[in-house]
Amino acid sequence: MSYSARGTMYHEKQEMQGLNDRLAAYMDKVRQLKQAGKTMDPEKYREAMRQLEDELKKLKSMYENEIDKLRLADANAMNRKLSDQLDKVQRRLAEKEKEASENKNYVDALKREIEQLKPNYMKSNRDADELKRRLADEMNRRKEAEEKIKQLQDKMAFDSAKMAQERRDLAERLKTANEINQNLENKLRNAKEQGVGGSGVGSKEGVGRD
Repeated sequence: MSYSARGTMYHEKQEMQGLNDRLAAYMDKVRQLKQAGKTMDPEKYREAMRQLEDELKKLKSMYENEIDKLRLADANAMNRKLSDQLDKVQRRLAEKEKEASENKNYVDALKREIEQLKPNYMKSNRDADELKRRLADEMNRRKEAEEKIKQLQDKMAFDSAKMAQERRDLAERLKTANEINQNLENKLRNAKEQGVGGSGVGSKEGVGRD
């Protein structure tokens, strides 16, 4: 509250106190007049009553004036309060507008930065897609190579088993051939031995017959 407002309130308070004192004096005069009314001269009583009525009118006018002043003071105080509140609202509104402007500038800056980064982002996406494609191709080639390796391993295992069987068969045939050969050699040797022995007996028999 300002110094002038405090001074005005103090002055109004003093005036109201003066009016209250005059009203108390008036009421005291009325009581005195009532007490002395029976013994007073009628003319003096009427004059005293007329003076009291005039005093009452003055007091009423002064009270109404003070009430108007108080109403005006209340209205002024309310206006000042509303003005202060309006100032606060306007300051807060200005702060919010400033904050909104700063936020808008920040958002605009972000948008510009996004626009600047967009080509790099799109290039990165294209590079990533290319890497994915290459990786998929590499995985497919690796899978094909693994399948080929497995096929070769299976073929090598089959060929190895086949060759082992052929070696066993060949060894068996060789063994059989060796046995046959050995048998033939034995027969041939026996035949030779029998042929030599048969020739000697025949000669002896021929000599005897002669």
